[in-house]
Amino acid sequence: MQKNKTLDQIADELEESIEIIQPIYDIVKKHAPEYDVDAITTEVLEARENEKA
Repeated sequence: MQKNKTLDQIADELEESIEIIQPIYDIVKKHAPEYDVDAITTEVLEARENEKA
């Protein structure tokens, strides 16, 4: 995001589907422009735990 790349570009570069990248992308976008890595990591991990439940 900081490099102005689209979700499609990021998914392509990571060789992952948009469905996998989208939830992380949305969380990171919420934390822009500060991009607090600790807060983002916590939220991503919480989201993954909620998916498993």
